[in-house]
Amino acid sequence: MSSWISIYCRSSIAEVESHQLARGLRGRDPSALAGVDYLTLAEDYGVDVTLVDAALEALTVRPLRGADSGFEVHYGSETNQVVVVRRWHDADRVAEEIAEVVERRDLPSAAEPRIRDSREVIGIELEKHHLQDMGVVLAYEVARFLAQKGDGLILNDEGTWLRVDDGAFVTIPASSFRR
Repeated sequence: MSSWISIYCRSSIAEVESHQLARGLRGRDPSALAGVDYLTLAEDYGVDVTLVDAALEALTVRPLRGADSGFEVHYGSETNQVVVVRRWHDADRVAEEIAEVVERRDLPSAAEPRIRDSREVIGIELEKHHLQDMGVVLAYEVARFLAQKGDGLILNDEGTWLRVDDGAFVTIPASSFRR
């Protein structure tokens, strides 16, 4: 079963191209800090640090093939070493995604106006194996980068709401959740 990291963006990321995302994942975009210290990030996510170098050497970002727009983040030669990033920008699809999340009881009330103002929703799909290799680390770095580019709020795969301040994830406190 897949899990998802979702980003609710108030600004469009349509201008972000594959090479820009790849650059950002390598820590080379000072306007959106991401990918700065993969060894520490791997440790933080419980990923074997011996996987880091090979994943970074193989790191490529391509446009998503098929009907959806988005990206494929490749981090190895195996077919399962790809993180799929979908970008939903069709007004009806965005409205559907917003309605679904607004109905949740764990939506921070302080975040609801920002969620309702979202122009796009990004979905990063995580398969079970991604949670045990560099896929999870790269997925969160994609989320960090795109949330900064799209003025977005993140709903992670554990149901926690995050924002990014100066490149750092900040948990939106449970005290701001509506009951």
